[in-house]
Amino acid sequence: MHGIYVRVRILALASAVVATSLASASTASAASYVLTVLDDPAANGFTAGLDINNSGQVTGQFFDSAGVNHGFIESGGVYTTLDDPAALPGATFAQGINDASQVTGFFADSTGIHGFIESGGVYSTLDDPAALPGQTFAGRINDAGQVVGAFSDATGYHGFIESGGVYTTLDDPDALPGNTYASAISDAGQVVGQFSDATGYHGFIESGGVYTTLDDPDAFPGNTSATGVNISGQVVGTFYGATGFHSFIETGGVYSSFDIPVASPEGTFAREINDAGQIVGAFEDVNGEHAFVATLTSDVPEPATWGLMILGLGGIGASLRRRRNTTVSNS
Repeated sequence: MHGIYVRVRILALASAVVATSLASASTASAASYVLTVLDDPAANGFTAGLDINNSGQVTGQFFDSAGVNHGFIESGGVYTTLDDPAALPGATFAQGINDASQVTGFFADSTGIHGFIESGGVYSTLDDPAALPGQTFAGRINDAGQVVGAFSDATGYHGFIESGGVYTTLDDPDALPGNTYASAISDAGQVVGQFSDATGYHGFIESGGVYTTLDDPDAFPGNTSATGVNISGQVVGTFYGATGFHSFIETGGVYSSFDIPVASPEGTFAREINDAGQIVGAFEDVNGEHAFVATLTSDVPEPATWGLMILGLGGIGASLRRRRNTTVSNS
C-alpha cells in the first residue's frame, strides 16, 4: 500500500554541531527554520510524524518498548496515545489531524482494514461502500472535515474523498487501472497522492477534477510520490534518484530537495506541510527513528531558494524523549 502509510526507518541524532547546507537550486534569498525533534516518551526508538495542523499539533505513530505500534497526538510537548477500541493490539495507524484536532487514520481488526475518525475521544469507522470488506485506508482530513484515502475493490486501488458521509472515487486518468492512491487534502480541496503507470509511480495533484502529474526532475523516471499539500498549493513528498531517496518541496512548479543533514543518507521523509509552511516528517540517524517539525522563522524564500543549514545539534544523543529545538538557516 503506497501513499497512505509508509513505515519510516530512522537512525539517531549525532552528538556534534553540524553546519551543512541542504540541497537547493539557488541561494537568492535567506530562510531560517527551527528544527524540532519529537520522540514520544513511550517510544522505544521509533516515532514518525505524519501530519501537522495550523496550531502545530502533530499526529503520527510510535513503537513502544514491546514493539507495539500506536498512534499519537503531540501538542505543546504533551503526547496522547491513540488506539482505536475496535482495533487489534498494535493496529491503529494515525495519519491526519485538522485544526479541530480531529484525527484520521486506519486500523485493523479480524475482518481487515478500516478507516477511522477520532474526535474528542470518540472513534467512528469509515468504510467506503465501493470497497471490498475490510479494505478502506483513510489518510488525511482538512478543516471542512473532508477525508481522503484509498480503497481496494476487484480492480485494484482507488483514491477517495469522504465528505458528510458521501464517498467520491478518485482515479488519475494516466494511471493503470486500480493504481491511484490519495494521501492528503488541503483546506482549498486540492488532493495529492500517487499513481502508477507502465513507467513506475508518480505524484499527482487534483483540483476541481483536473489531475496534474508531479515528477521531481532529479528523480529517476517513475520514482516520485506526493504526500502533503497546503492551502497555497505547496506540495511535499519523496523521490528516488541517482543519489538515493530524498524529500522535496514543490512550489509553483519548482522542486527543491529537503534533506536534514544530521539524518542518515536517504533518511529524510517529509510527509505534510501546513498553511504556515511548517513541514512534518521523520528522519533516520544511527540510533533510532524520530519525528521532526521544520518551522519557518523568516520570510518565505523564492521557490528556488529552499537551501537550508542546520546549526547546533550538539550533545543530544543521550536523551531523545523530549521536544528539542534547533535553528536551521540558509545563507
